Amino acid sequence: MERKVLVTMKDIQKYKVLTDVIEKKIKGNLAAKILGISYVHVSRLKKKFITYGFEG
Repeated sequence: MERKVLVTMKDIQKYKVLTDVIEKKIKGNLAAKILGISYVHVSRLKKKFITYGFEG
């Protein structure tokens, strides 16, 4: 059975930015500025993204 996930443009942008942070293309403070969130929140999202992937 296939599982469908609704993804918004905001989620796609967040995915791209977090991927860049993980690949060390950009720093966390720049990611925070791009996404309009705090550096601490970026750190938490990064950890969650690494652990659970995109659906986490």
